[in-house]
Amino acid sequence: IRLSRKIIGMVGILLILTVATAAFALIKLKSIGIELKEIAEEDIPLTEAVTKMTEYQLEMSIFFERALRMAEKKNWKEFNVHLKHFETAGKEVGVQSQRALKITEETIRLAHSAESRAEFRGIKDKLLVIGKENGDFKTHALEVFHLAEAGKMEEAETKAVAVEKEADHVDDALEAFLGEVEQFTEQSALRAEHDEQSAEK
Repeated sequence: IRLSRKIIGMVGILLILTVATAAFALIKLKSIGIELKEIAEEDIPLTEAVTKMTEYQLEMSIFFERALRMAEKKNWKEFNVHLKHFETAGKEVGVQSQRALKITEETIRLAHSAESRAEFRGIKDKLLVIGKENGDFKTHALEVFHLAEAGKMEEAETKAVAVEKEADHVDDALEAFLGEVEQFTEQSALRAEHDEQSAEK
């Protein structure tokens, strides 16, 4: 009788352990699913938007310099070509900025953890700052172009020095921000991988 009770007790303990292990695995698998969904629907699209913002901002800097060079040479035909490219790139920065903001706002609203919510709030704050700085650069660059078109080349060149520094600052800020977003995505992938390994044990 004692032996049978011991066996029944051991079987009961094993069943409890099995159920507990299965429950742990299910929780981990659910966590993995959430993390992978966040990477696919939030992190990757955000990285794409910030990458495009960075590319178009760099284009703005390039076309600003080219347009200014053409104005110095009084080659107004080429000046207008570069001015148009500058304005197009500026609009694209705005489009991608709004796309990135929409992703972050939706992520904050649907965040599954306080940590994720806080991280995306930080991303949103940086996006707003960079968006304003890009807008200021665009406004000041257009002021330089208007001065050049009005024949005030000396004044345009003086103002252009400050605008070029402004452009460099926005370029650097966006590149650094892109690095942060990419690192954030990488960390999310590593968390998902760690949870997967935990679930397999």
